[in-house]
Amino acid sequence: MTGGRVCVTNTLPDLPACTIPGSHRVTCDGFARKWDVDTNQVVVTTRPCKGCAPRPAVAGYLCESCLTKLDAALDNVHELVAFMWQDNSNGVRDANEGGGRTGVTPNWTLNESRVMVAWVIASMRNAAAVLDGRDDIDLTYLDGPRLADPGQVDGTIPGLRLRLHVGRDDLISTPYGAEAAVRMTKTIQRAYAKFPLQERQRRIAGVRCPACSRSALVWSPPLYFRGDVVITCTNCGHTEPQSFLERYAEIMQTTAVGA
Repeated sequence: MTGGRVCVTNTLPDLPACTIPGSHRVTCDGFARKWDVDTNQVVVTTRPCKGCAPRPAVAGYLCESCLTKLDAALDNVHELVAFMWQDNSNGVRDANEGGGRTGVTPNWTLNESRVMVAWVIASMRNAAAVLDGRDDIDLTYLDGPRLADPGQVDGTIPGLRLRLHVGRDDLISTPYGAEAAVRMTKTIQRAYAKFPLQERQRRIAGVRCPACSRSALVWSPPLYFRGDVVITCTNCGHTEPQSFLERYAEIMQTTAVGA
């Protein structure tokens, strides 16, 4: 935790706040809130609040989950954009039968994969501009939808990716920069969810949930758009970060050596 700071998502009303499950603010009235896109304000719902206490920031103004997703976004963005540029579809959607996923062929003039490439580039340019000292950018706006230029895939993206990799700590050291990083990550997450490069989720065999002791843990890629964390128990809903598996592996290795 960095000096009592909380994750910047708790100051961005239009994005889901990173909160601690089961922990509540002293002002919590027991009801969940959500952002209403029609009125542009936070509204009270009838659903119970599952936790509204902000997650602490572990680096700059980002919590562990946001930091993991940011790093994954920068690691995978070039491969993802190249894949989207070559893909001739509007991504994937839920199938009507069996809850599976199926391809969607283009049914409108602008191919969605090319539009999303433009949005990803715009979000990266916003973050890079903030890193370079700009403080007047509307980070909620992406310059699109327009088709990206093919030269941007192998020309613009690598340079932006390197700039943001090198300057990552500086970028997230301010609330404005952390917001730019979060919004860029969300844009890349949406692209990843629509054009997945790998299996979306997989069950973790042989590892029990520390909360309910059931073998029901599921790993989600850090860029999995609907996932808030990396590891979730499908039985009780308990969540753990990626470091949980790393600690578990270390314990198993130490046990095996000492046996």
